[in-house]
Amino acid sequence: MRFLADENVEPIVVEWLRATGHDVLHMLESDPGASDAVVLERARDDQRVLVTYDRDFGELVFRTGAVTAGVLLLRLSPPMPAERLALLQARWTLFADRLDGNFVVVADRKVRVRRLYRP
Repeated sequence: MRFLADENVEPIVVEWLRATGHDVLHMLESDPGASDAVVLERARDDQRVLVTYDRDFGELVFRTGAVTAGVLLLRLSPPMPAERLALLQARWTLFADRLDGNFVVVADRKVRVRRLYRP
């Protein structure tokens, strides 16, 4: 799968996704400081699922109707990146096959999936 990791996504998550065979671009490496609109546009243009911790993408996608290949919003609260990664890994099989065309929220105790509008 093709992902675009927002700059707030820890390198450990990006490295894990790459190690599991995914094509991942990390905004921290390619365009740090880019606005949310630019990040979303890049994900759309490259047909990549956006991975982020930023809730603002929910508003951009649902209120403005922005089109994207999918969004993975991480709402994981453990303080250490390795602990957040472990939670993501533990839940991965619950949603990995549903990322395309959906807005997926992965929280500490649950996973929510909502279909995105596609013209």
